[in-house]
Amino acid sequence: MILPDKHTPPERSLLAVGGLLLGHLSRPLTVNRLWERVREDPIVRSYDAFMLTVAFLYAVGALDEHDGQLTKSPA
Repeated sequence: MILPDKHTPPERSLLAVGGLLLGHLSRPLTVNRLWERVREDPIVRSYDAFMLTVAFLYAVGALDEHDGQLTKSPA
């Protein structure tokens, strides 16, 4: 599910959804604000997939959280 495989198409992988989320973080956003921006995108699919991707990005160090705001981690 993290990477595409024969059962998970590329657009359903956490990496694809994560790329979409990171693309929307040009400035700090709350989780709710980020959800509002991406909820209609068919790649995201559901709130559960969205939250799983946010948790994944945080776990791998791609996202930071400060005072309730999500930001991209410095490269």
